Amino acid sequence: GVNTLVDGFAVAEELKRTDPEAFRMLSSYDYDAARDFVSSRVDSSQNHTKRLLVTRKNRILQLDSEGQLHKIMYHEVFRMPLELPYDIFPKYYAALDKFAYMLHSDKFCVNQPMEKGKILLMH
Repeated sequence: GVNTLVDGFAVAEELKRTDPEAFRMLSSYDYDAARDFVSSRVDSSQNHTKRLLVTRKNRILQLDSEGQLHKIMYHEVFRMPLELPYDIFPKYYAALDKFAYMLHSDKFCVNQPMEKGKILLMH
């Protein structure tokens, strides 16, 4: 298999430089996210009898007290309908779409082949 690694901070900085309004949207409004880890694992051989539903609401691009980017919280698997003000939704969705597209760009991705006996550690 191959793991794809993405430099999310480079994506966010490029977004800030090229589309400050999109950066502002993703750092100002919360993102609704949820995943049912049990029912989403149809490939699991385990016999689960309980659900594990994880939900959260957070800003994708999180800034520190000085306005600098310090955390990114986003995973496509967690996407669900967004609860945003009507007038904000089109701008936010356009920003989210642009951010997701950039995350998949060859400019920010590195493919790391994996072989039996190898491990990939990240910090």
